[in-house]
Order: sequence, then structure tokens, then C-alpha cells
Amino acid sequence: MGLRDIYEALARNNANSGGGQLPTYAERYLIRGVGLVNKPEDIGKIILKEVKGIPVYVRNVAEVTIGSEIRQGAAIKNGYTESVAGII
Repeated sequence: MGLRDIYEALARNNANSGGGQLPTYAERYLIRGVGLVNKPEDIGKIILKEVKGIPVYVRNVAEVTIGSEIRQGAAIKNGYTESVAGII
């Protein structure tokens, strides 16, 4: 089991997804599935696979902690100060 397997399990188990509409008389309810990971412990509870009916959790193969990410770059605003950039 590699990092890619863990990443894919996290993506499958914490995705936000649209579920369509539920029409009820003059109203429509929008259905949406919302990811439920709120803290590191929730990530550890995600099932990666089953072996002979026994679940293998993320916590069984990895230590889940809050850490830091390596800085990938910076956006400079007006040549003076750092800023945040995003693409939509």
C-alpha cells in the first residue's frame, strides 16, 4: 500500500458532491454530500481496504499529524508585499 492508495482513499472518503434535486410540490431541495473530515483523528478512521473481512484503516499504516508544507513559491503584489493568488 503506497501513498497514492492513501491519497485516493482520502479523496473518496472526504469529497463534496452534488446529489441533484428533490422536487416536492412547489419547492425543490438541493441534495449535496459533504466531506466529514474535521480533525486528524477523522483521517485515521478512513478505511483503505479490507483483508479477509477486517478493515485496514489509515491509522494502521500511517501516523496522522498536523504538520507544515514546503513552500512552493510566492506571489508579490505591486513588487512590494506578498499576496495570495488563486485560479478559479
